[in-house]
Amino acid sequence: MAPYNLGQRAYRVTKKYELVTITSPLFDRDFLKVEFAVAALAVTGMALRQIGADMDTGKIETFIDPDLPWQGATDVHDGTIHMIFDDDPLAPLDTSGQALVIHEAVHAWSRRKGLAPSGLLEEAACYLAQALFFRLKGESIVANWAEENQYIFDMPHVDDPYGADAKARIYVASEKVIAEFALDSRRVHLTAPDVADLTIAISKDPAYAPHAPKNKPAVKRRRKTLQERLRDRRQGRRAGRKPS
Repeated sequence: MAPYNLGQRAYRVTKKYELVTITSPLFDRDFLKVEFAVAALAVTGMALRQIGADMDTGKIETFIDPDLPWQGATDVHDGTIHMIFDDDPLAPLDTSGQALVIHEAVHAWSRRKGLAPSGLLEEAACYLAQALFFRLKGESIVANWAEENQYIFDMPHVDDPYGADAKARIYVASEKVIAEFALDSRRVHLTAPDVADLTIAISKDPAYAPHAPKNKPAVKRRRKTLQERLRDRRQGRRAGRKPS
């Protein structure tokens, strides 16, 4: 796939406090014990720490793009890895936002190792790492999805809310693999058949369709950037209050 063209409102993250906020989950002590592989792509806590260090030093360039058609994206421009995030999931940087950084860092690790993009198998590794982050925090990526999408459960014509949503199907399949192979407690090398249900779920997500839209429709209203939200949070702490 050709490199993503940044939108007009995109900016490169260069301020240290902003980079440290984004990269913080990559240095998480709980995630340090993670060690699994999907086909040729090995994912370890130490590997993702290296990605975090490269982001902090600018070897990997980090961008915020409010017009990104996905929550996150990773590609290579002229030999430099770009990690790009929509601003909404990252402010505040809760478990969901942190897990998204983990997901994109697995893509970045693959590019850093010079591995050719492996399509659905690479995405499977990313989603497993994303769901693992929730699990290691005593949470569930499936339960988090349900909390954020409660309206689907209230629809009388939807018999299976988890089966009705593309991301929910991916998250359910990810948690199934994690539980089956105990990825949170032991070293595992997964093959394509091991993650078959997960790759099938990913393939049915419209975001991974061959002709998925590369840009969002124009957004007229202006949302605060991640930089502005972080600044508001700092000012709130100084004032001894929780920012709204």
